[in-house]
Amino acid sequence: MVDGAITLFPRFGLRRVDALLLTHDHADACFGLDDLRSLTLQGTFAPVQDHVPIYTSPETHAAISNMFPYMVDSSKATGGGDIPSFVWHQFEPSETFTIHTCGDIRVMPLPVEHGMYFASKPPKPYMCMGFRIGDVSYVSDANRIPEETKRKIEGSKVLILDALRERPHASHFSFDEVCFGMMMTS
Repeated sequence: MVDGAITLFPRFGLRRVDALLLTHDHADACFGLDDLRSLTLQGTFAPVQDHVPIYTSPETHAAISNMFPYMVDSSKATGGGDIPSFVWHQFEPSETFTIHTCGDIRVMPLPVEHGMYFASKPPKPYMCMGFRIGDVSYVSDANRIPEETKRKIEGSKVLILDALRERPHASHFSFDEVCFGMMMTS
């Protein structure tokens, strides 16, 4: 992820990551954080920026604190000491928040279901975050959109939906589900 960013950012005149919105704590969504730290490290290269602001739900923040304690609390660092400079912002999934790094950008969290917690009895939905910024709504890693979230998406001029594959999946929309869902909402 970051190797591409370090190569592509200069090519397109990009100098920093103004904010990172994390959708959830699965590997595909957060394991790139370890690579992202290179943007803030002192050492061989001058850091690209002094810190990276990261926005996440309290549940995702807690999971990352357990998986990568040094990213959240520098006193828990081990190894070579290459500690990222991340500034964590926790948002409430039911409340709009503002990113102030690059002007005032209003962000509306879009809670969606991404499979189930099977260890709980009865099983309960695992919630992932999509986001709406202005007229653009982004939803990845979902297999069901609750009615309240659908109301928040209404009126978007652009809707970005993730689809994993052709056949149904337990925690992701299939191509047909996304296409059929789009026809049903238009």
